[in-house]
Amino acid sequence: MTVAYRDIVDAEIEAKLKSGIPTVLVLRAYLFEEGATNPLALTAKSCRVVFDPWDEVFRVQLTQPGGSSNVVSPNLEGVLRRCAEAQKLAVIDRSKLKLGGRYVLSGLVEVNPVSQEIIERIKKWVSRPTGATTIGAGDALFGSFVGLFAARIGAADRELKFKTQPLVVTPPPPPPT
Repeated sequence: MTVAYRDIVDAEIEAKLKSGIPTVLVLRAYLFEEGATNPLALTAKSCRVVFDPWDEVFRVQLTQPGGSSNVVSPNLEGVLRRCAEAQKLAVIDRSKLKLGGRYVLSGLVEVNPVSQEIIERIKKWVSRPTGATTIGAGDALFGSFVGLFAARIGAADRELKFKTQPLVVTPPPPPPT
């Protein structure tokens, strides 16, 4: 998934990012088969941003499928590029999708979600091995996610929701010859 959600950063959020107080931006995206109410997969990305007034840089802790990293950005543009965009974020292994199937991606971006507990659970979820984003019928970890997220929606400093048009799975292109 590649998506930009820079709209989440308005003047108020920009001021928070520049304040020196930790600010957290979290993206969660769920993949649904068109018309279904239960998601097939979840992906998440979390950024913890702190402005360092001594060095005049932003320190960013980034967690997403594939791992975590700590980076330094000299300006807000770098923070937005890392924390308000997702580039090729893993959602589900293509082999788990039906050829010709129609799928919808629904997402929620939050600034400063309610608790550090949610952030820690997101980090645990996205640290699962690549391809492990599929949700099984008995996935207790996913059940606890749904319970936490459903109970806390609307408690963040700011939120942005999005939903894609139906995506149709087509055969992969033939390998180059």
